Amino acid sequence: MRREPFRRDLDLRLASKRPARLLPQTELRVTTAPLPRGRRRPPEPPPEASIVVLTHGNLVFTRMCLESVLASTPEPAFELIVVDNASTDGTPDYLVRLASRDARVVPILMDANVGFPAGVNAALRAALGRSLVVLNNDTMVAPGWLPGLLRHLGDPAVGLVGPVTNQAPGVARVGDSYRTYGEFLRMAAARGGPVRARDVDRLTLFCAALPRRVYDCVGPLDERFELGMFEDDDYCLRIAAAGLSIRLAEDVLVHHFGEASFGRLVPDGTWMSIFEANRRRFEQKWGRAWAGHVPPDEPEYTDLVRRVRSIVAMLPDTARVLVASRGDDRLCSIPGRLAGHFPQMPDGTYAGSYPADDAGAVRHLEDLSAQGWTHLALPNPARWWLDHYPALTRRLESVIDDPAAGVVFRIAS
Repeated sequence: MRREPFRRDLDLRLASKRPARLLPQTELRVTTAPLPRGRRRPPEPPPEASIVVLTHGNLVFTRMCLESVLASTPEPAFELIVVDNASTDGTPDYLVRLASRDARVVPILMDANVGFPAGVNAALRAALGRSLVVLNNDTMVAPGWLPGLLRHLGDPAVGLVGPVTNQAPGVARVGDSYRTYGEFLRMAAARGGPVRARDVDRLTLFCAALPRRVYDCVGPLDERFELGMFEDDDYCLRIAAAGLSIRLAEDVLVHHFGEASFGRLVPDGTWMSIFEANRRRFEQKWGRAWAGHVPPDEPEYTDLVRRVRSIVAMLPDTARVLVASRGDDRLCSIPGRLAGHFPQMPDGTYAGSYPADDAGAVRHLEDLSAQGWTHLALPNPARWWLDHYPALTRRLESVIDDPAAGVVFRIAS
């Protein structure tokens, strides 16, 4: 009988975002758990799959990721290559101890933080598998996840495949109605079964699989993106340019906490600096403007859009409403109301990212208020702004608070 790595009542909710932090009781239960004892013999070469994970700090998330992989993947044969980018929180020691207990774990310890693309490339160079899987260290997987992804690669037209998830930009995100590890396992099992997939324009690399022949054709991640961001958009364009499709596996669910590493770079503006620099690199390389990620269209999100539009429509006709839209024009298309993105570029289009810090959020709000915008709407997924941008919150007066949709504020003068 398969031993589950964590108790089913383990709470997966976050105490905060940007950076992502677990609830204290969850962190304690994970960090004090004994290390699993796995397989003493490595898989016969070549393994069917090489799973590549990059780490830089965040040991508690890394434990949840790796131990869920080892426990939930009895087949096919795989190797788990973990590149550590000079962590100082005990991660290298943990990886060495885990490898001594499970021969499928292959640590690669870097002397410096070489960034996401270069770290992943180091693992891919060492990989022996017939298929290659890139997996973020702030994820958790459920039984059947790897066979579920790999069966989509049986189609020779497919160059890259990724699962649906609770947290990711674009079309891969589905509702996150579960709270515990056990509820996640049940939801993942419910999604399994018959093959369900559709081709999409792009996927993020929080979890993605590709055949070795595609990697040999397309090549490694582009290291010009340094610490990371935009290397996944770039890779998807390269796969499409090779005449291959990008497939979303709707029958595979992977949990993604999100913002565990890059979220730490938000408060001092570093995240925004990296984002803008890599966006420029991306646009210079491809000779086109970055289009952002297409919003999800699952029923839960579509219903949220409807609810947000309905509460904004309750405002006076003279209201001019900014919406924390994540670039979804549907949230800014409200009959009888003038609505716009927040944050936004000078031409009114979505700025492409969250405000870099509290002061920047306030300055942007004040600039837009001076232009005549009167209200700000935060859909439910953006409620974390209220804690993350306290000075911004002090500039707002609540007008409507709908637990099923979000909250609308009047901008204080």
